[in-house]
Amino acid sequence: MTQDESSNVRRKAAVALGRAFAQVPDKTLAWKDLHRLTQDERSFVRSQAAEALGKAFAQVPDKTMAWKDLLWLTQDEDSSVRMRAAEALGKAFAQVPDKTMAWKDLLRLTQDDDSNVRWKAAEALGKAFAQVPDRPSAWKDLLRLTQ
Repeated sequence: MTQDESSNVRRKAAVALGRAFAQVPDKTLAWKDLHRLTQDERSFVRSQAAEALGKAFAQVPDKTMAWKDLLWLTQDEDSSVRMRAAEALGKAFAQVPDKTMAWKDLLRLTQDDDSNVRWKAAEALGKAFAQVPDRPSAWKDLLRLTQ
């Protein structure tokens, strides 16, 4: 279903992968499907893939590639994809390989043109704060955002 000609089917497949990933017996194959969906030609499929990646991140066998996918999606041309990617990054933050870079990416998203992206990035920063390596510096970042 992740390769169906219908983008609506692919979108629903991304939703299903996000919900069921923890119970999927072949996580490597499921991960490959999810990875492919993050690169789909249709933005609403990529958006659902970003959300699914946030839900599945802890179970994904290749966290480095999953993290790179999330970072790629935070720079998508479509704001709904960036919004879902920011939210997913907040959910996955505890598992990402480079928390300092992930924090910087979330900070970058707080300056996005779209207010929904900024909102989800700020929410993600709140979720990520307990896991950030340099909390004093991160606290200063958060204080700057209040200005």
